[in-house]
Amino acid sequence: MNFEVHITAEPQDFNRWKELCHRLGLNPLWIKNASGWYNQQMLCSVEYNGSFLGVNNYVRELSGQIRDAKFKVVREKIECQFRKWPSSLYNECHIKIRLPDSENEVVLALCRVNGISPSWSLIHDVTGERKWYLTVRDYSLDIRSTSLRFGKTIKTIHDRFGQPSGIEIETVIFDTNKNIDKGWI
Repeated sequence: MNFEVHITAEPQDFNRWKELCHRLGLNPLWIKNASGWYNQQMLCSVEYNGSFLGVNNYVRELSGQIRDAKFKVVREKIECQFRKWPSSLYNECHIKIRLPDSENEVVLALCRVNGISPSWSLIHDVTGERKWYLTVRDYSLDIRSTSLRFGKTIKTIHDRFGQPSGIEIETVIFDTNKNIDKGWI
């Protein structure tokens, strides 16, 4: 089975974090949430193909290597494809979109009205543009209502801003710190 692993560390020296992630074969991320307890999250992401026991062991090993590099791990999270796991904590839909900075307030207003949690990349690769991650989380675990909610959100974003650069719909099956998103989600 394919899993996606995220490990979040307390924000500090991002360049050192990026070097560590590259050395460990991880994708480094640094995001800013529009609100919340942890308004910045320095995290990594990596795909894992194998068993649930295997991915759990992999997460523990990665977290240990990150701690050994003197970073404080504040969250470990395992996700899989939507509806591919018999039990879960919650489902998430991430809509990725790049927009000019002139659209920032419009995005934030649209998110407020539609119950979408906005965040964006702090790694600036294009001047004058923001890479947004627009997230909807659903705890109901009713597949039909979750699918309808996610579909409506995707359509709202598409109708206002055009084709997203990416859409991920995932089931979260392991999360050591759901409170990290408090005030954002």
